[in-house]
Amino acid sequence: MNDGQEVQENQEGEVKNDETKDTPPEAVAEAEEVTGIEVVNPAETEPTEEDRVAELEAQVKDFQNKFLRARADLENFRKRSEREKQDAVKRANRGLLTDLLDVNDNFERATTSITDEKDPFVVGVLMIRKQLQDTLTQNGLEEVEALERPFDPYLHEAFAYEPSAEYPENTVIQVFQKGYKHQGQLLRAAKVKVSAAPAEPVEEAAAGDAETTDETA
Repeated sequence: MNDGQEVQENQEGEVKNDETKDTPPEAVAEAEEVTGIEVVNPAETEPTEEDRVAELEAQVKDFQNKFLRARADLENFRKRSEREKQDAVKRANRGLLTDLLDVNDNFERATTSITDEKDPFVVGVLMIRKQLQDTLTQNGLEEVEALERPFDPYLHEAFAYEPSAEYPENTVIQVFQKGYKHQGQLLRAAKVKVSAAPAEPVEEAAAGDAETTDETA
């Protein structure tokens, strides 16, 4: 095929395309119905500027949504990591404070038998005890109120009950071991003695039983 034939074929193709563009819609529909082949107008398949703008806007919106989701996930991860870190520190502190409570209890037992508070050795022991208690307090430790308070099963552990006419029933009348809380959470319940209703005198009880017997007879 020579160059003249190629130029002629290209010109014929361009003429056909121009004819297709200028073909009325009715003629196109009739040709499709006769041949069964869909005639596509090249001008109709090419995206318009509005279509390209709409596509780009949709892509931008999709990227923005992905960015917002990724940022939210990162923020949630940061908060969760910080919370887990704080929980781990709290657990470690609680374990350490629990061990130090036994040391504090021993200091209190030792100081209850002191007879001469001016003794240099005793003064040193008292100073160490106060330093320990101040350190525990600064780290969030607080004593559970117990003596002469209503018995609270969430804060107190009853080791004994004793009938008492002096205190209302179910009142803490003696503390065997102090309880403590750490930052509002119970670290150790207080071990206590609780008052019970006073026992009824034997004579009054016998008289009451006799009256009941007479009424029954």
